[in-house]
Amino acid sequence: MQHINRSQIHALIQILLLTIAGTLAPTASAEVFEYPIAKDAEEVEIDEGIEFTLTCIRARTGDEDDSGIIRITASDEDAFDLDISANEISLSKNGSFSSWFKGFESISAELVLSYSPEAIEVKSAAEGRVSECFSNSAEVELTASSGSSLRINGDNSRITYLEVDVSSGAKIDIKAPMNVTSAKVEASSGGQIGFANEVEINRASVRISSGGSAEMCGAMSVEGRVSSGGNIDLPEEAERNALKTSSGGEVDSFHC
Repeated sequence: MQHINRSQIHALIQILLLTIAGTLAPTASAEVFEYPIAKDAEEVEIDEGIEFTLTCIRARTGDEDDSGIIRITASDEDAFDLDISANEISLSKNGSFSSWFKGFESISAELVLSYSPEAIEVKSAAEGRVSECFSNSAEVELTASSGSSLRINGDNSRITYLEVDVSSGAKIDIKAPMNVTSAKVEASSGGQIGFANEVEINRASVRISSGGSAEMCGAMSVEGRVSSGGNIDLPEEAERNALKTSSGGEVDSFHC
């Protein structure tokens, strides 16, 4: 007689729950819900597998009269939680018991902001694309965790101070041509950071560990530590006198 171990039982339970959810969850056509933005929130936080795009129209047009709006595509308003305050815009799936089955539904969002936020954070497998937001910003903070991903597009951005932090299998790609005066870059637990060659970073402080990786082919001067299986790609000409490695950390120029 074949014995079933705990992992097999757990997998069977998950399959059963997904089957029940697919059978019992009501079929509903998606609707688009619109919410005007009257205030310039400093932070944007997207959670729980939501796919989104974010565009900053004032950064593109320079028109102070441009107003922002959020469009969310979902089966109904009970499927998500949206909080718009003076400091933060937060969007996630509704975690209440009554909407348990709706956790399997797809929710997407389009954020059109009339300003450039200072911080963007994605969590729990959320996926986002940001464009034309940082044409001339003093400080920008980008954070991704728990399998989420964030891609920055645009052109000719200038940022005085950029902070990028990824962890737990998350990924941030910065593909926009950009000039950064100073950057703080952290990647851990399998997190990945990719800067396009056109992203010029004058000075960078890095901490790469636990299988994290960073590709910084436009960096000019880098200090910090790479450890515990972490990896960083830098151009051969980059100054790295204050960059240290330990516990299997690697620094190379393979992708540059």
